[in-house]
Amino acid sequence: GLFGFSTGIMRWSFRLTSYFASFNDRFPPFALSARAGPASRATVAVSAVFGLLGVGAFAAIIAAAAAIDRGSDAEVDYARLQRGQADVTRFFIGPRDQPEFVVSLNQVTDPATDLERALAIDPASRLVIFEFTYFDITGRGDDLVQAADFRLNYEVSGADGRVRTMSIIAAFVRWPGGLAPARLGPEEEATLHAAFLIPRDARPSRLHVNPPWGAFDTIRYDFN
Repeated sequence: GLFGFSTGIMRWSFRLTSYFASFNDRFPPFALSARAGPASRATVAVSAVFGLLGVGAFAAIIAAAAAIDRGSDAEVDYARLQRGQADVTRFFIGPRDQPEFVVSLNQVTDPATDLERALAIDPASRLVIFEFTYFDITGRGDDLVQAADFRLNYEVSGADGRVRTMSIIAAFVRWPGGLAPARLGPEEEATLHAAFLIPRDARPSRLHVNPPWGAFDTIRYDFN
């Protein structure tokens, strides 16, 4: 019985694929049997109706996902950020009337010369460190922060003179108590530093931050 069901599913899959690939114009039947003939006109009509409804439902889901996406963009003056004087640095994550998490970009150290010397960084590279403040308003205390939550885009000129945009995740994220991954405590405010190793002549262009548990809460800082 299991063999018959498995081969029937494969048979139906091949029929459907061959129909959409225009190998034949016979609408595949809703049956797993090898003897099943082409679907009737009524079946085709019903399938078309349900197909349109399915497409509409899928479009509605996409629209809802876009509406749920609370991702935020900010234009940040990089030179002011280096002095700790950026104009737009703070984002509140969660429902608009009751935010659950706060992310603040405080400043950037570029280059982090002292740490470069301590870590014996290759002279062709430089270390860039962004300082953030995280605050868990809800006090759940189970929010995991890791290096992959931070991604930096930077521009660099190639040998042909063309400017290319590259993207990397943080080399490490430092907490007061050590390195990420780490969990933010209940109603805890913590300062963390996300470090990136980029080419010496690269120009940071955008910073992506994914706050804990925020699948739809990507923050994008565009540097000018």
